Amino acid sequence: MSEPDELREAEDRLLASQQLEADMARVIGQARSQDGLIAATVNASGELLQLWLDPAAVNLGADRLGQAITETARQAAEFAVQRSYNVLARALGDEFTAVVEAVGGTVPARAAGWDSAAVTGPAATPGRPAVTEEEDEDVFSFDLSSLRSDR
Repeated sequence: MSEPDELREAEDRLLASQQLEADMARVIGQARSQDGLIAATVNASGELLQLWLDPAAVNLGADRLGQAITETARQAAEFAVQRSYNVLARALGDEFTAVVEAVGGTVPARAAGWDSAAVTGPAATPGRPAVTEEEDEDVFSFDLSSLRSDR
């Protein structure tokens, strides 16, 4: 890597680290149950921000509905955690992110075999919200290191 490239990378990391708190505050994860009856949005702290239930979900019964809600929210939280690691990687770089992962445990994407955290649900239908990527996400800021197989 040439000196101008190293300087640019250092400047990019400095900017990312200065924006880290704001970027982390915007991280969310979204998931939809396999049957499409439940959708959940969770922030990086695990706080349930939004829960959507199809009217037909009441036919599941109390126990199955509770389990389905819990599983959908858990999956949304995993997506949020993975996105948090992606934000950290932009600010800290590969080496420090690997250290954080070594301390905090395997990131959800690697544990589940995902290629990336950009897993979305089915398209929206009338009365049913779509589960999509964050709208303000810049497609040109994708961190290719999140696809590395050694992390």
